[in-house]
Amino acid sequence: DTPVVIRGIALTSDSATQKYTDTNISAGEITGIQDRLTVGDAGMDCGVIDVWEQRLMMASSPTKPFTLWFSAAGDVKSFYASRPQTMADAFSVTIPVTVASRILHSQTSKWMILFTESGEYMVDSVGQQGFAFNTITIKRTSNVGAHDLVEPITTEDKVLFVASDAKSVYEIKYSLEQDNIIPVNRSMLVGHLTEGKQITKIVYKRFPEPVVYALLNDGSLLGLTYIPAQDVIAWHHHVFSGSLKCIDINATGTIHDGDEYETASEILLTFADEAQGSRVWVERMRAPISVDNPTSEASVCADHMGYNEDNYPNGTNPQSNVVAELITLRPESPQFNSMGQYKNIYDCCFRLYRSGTIKVCPYGVEIDDNSSAYQILATPSIEGEKVKLVSKDVKVLPRAYHNSDGQMIITSDDEFPCEILSVLFNVNVADVGE
Repeated sequence: DTPVVIRGIALTSDSATQKYTDTNISAGEITGIQDRLTVGDAGMDCGVIDVWEQRLMMASSPTKPFTLWFSAAGDVKSFYASRPQTMADAFSVTIPVTVASRILHSQTSKWMILFTESGEYMVDSVGQQGFAFNTITIKRTSNVGAHDLVEPITTEDKVLFVASDAKSVYEIKYSLEQDNIIPVNRSMLVGHLTEGKQITKIVYKRFPEPVVYALLNDGSLLGLTYIPAQDVIAWHHHVFSGSLKCIDINATGTIHDGDEYETASEILLTFADEAQGSRVWVERMRAPISVDNPTSEASVCADHMGYNEDNYPNGTNPQSNVVAELITLRPESPQFNSMGQYKNIYDCCFRLYRSGTIKVCPYGVEIDDNSSAYQILATPSIEGEKVKLVSKDVKVLPRAYHNSDGQMIITSDDEFPCEILSVLFNVNVADVGE
């Protein structure tokens, strides 16, 4: 007795005679009869909602996990379909169940991309008639599988998602060779940062520099400086001191703090104090400075500014200076595999930008703070209430890196910013024995 709906065409039968009854409108009858689609199982109980081609899309109903429902074109509240069906009517479509798994997320850019437990699908349309029940196409593009609890994000022109292992971050990229969109793993070299941990959420900060932040279940953050057009894919790890644990992160909009600060995307961090678990509070990431001569108050980098010993939950002063450390990767392998030649790093250049004092030493060397192996690259000058930060190229002397592979530890050494735009290595190739 239940009608079976196939793209809006109702097939019914008389329960007494078991004869097929054609309920479509006959030629010459008054048109305009409409049927309302049953969305989901009961009352639109869908876990995925998006908007595509001026239609509201709903999907991932508990007992119909492969089905998508689209509203009428230009009316996100209408799920009615005429008989005979028109191009503008609402309709539903189902991914073939032989290959489909539960729809987890969707993202709309040039295409609508569906993320499922076992792969990714691209929703598009064929022909020039528009997106409708008779032009929709759903094509499986890859077999990675997304994490069900981590929503994908969209940058200016890319879609990033976390795989089902809760450790890998993939970029959806169009491949001209394959004429298809494919996932590219952007976290291949950072397995040591997620070892024993899982990603619980990702957000995108657009200004002043593009950074993707990934919240880990241990309360720390991974950052990805993400400028694919310039081949900049740089990961970094942020750890909070004491008993602080970050439990949520949100990107809410754009803010302007004042003349001394950059206009920045607002990133809110929600913290819990593990020593006093009943209290949580929200802090905002501070925007970077925008001038070479900021006031001392603006230029100082401190944790949790604005708190004092009276209102901080654990009763201690949290305003300690941020400590930044960078360990560079080896720019080249230590030696060639052929022709008996060795390569040495004999020179490297740091491009500093509005930076404070930076200390550099070779990686893996056990030395104390007074060792001559350390090199100080920049020292800002303080003139009254103003600080003159350093923006220039600085060369590292060869004596600390001669015959080494170029891997270094770079640390901040004062209360001011430590910002490095690039590190450029010069390599010397010598014959064996020289």
